[in-house]
Amino acid sequence: MKKLFILTCLMALHLQTSMAIDQINGVYQIKTAQDLVDFSTNVVGSGNSKANALLTNDIDMSGVVFSPIGNDQSKYAGSFDGGCHFIRNLTINTPDKSKVGLF
Repeated sequence: MKKLFILTCLMALHLQTSMAIDQINGVYQIKTAQDLVDFSTNVVGSGNSKANALLTNDIDMSGVVFSPIGNDQSKYAGSFDGGCHFIRNLTINTPDKSKVGLF
């Protein structure tokens, strides 16, 4: 019985982490560190450089690998509303570049 319960919990966790970022009226709702990573990598990084986003929670990026939203080939041209929330402990490891940030 315990093995079935554990397996069920793991399956539910996998389903939660693979869900897409919520959108309301075409605006991506960024509420977790994973949402921010997915927005950067899977939304803007896949060519949707004009995507709009709203930060809906404070986010702690401790221990999260993050690449800036947009890059030299695909500059970010959307709207990113911070919603008066904070992104804390954001680390971007790009030793070959200078002047990097969230965007």
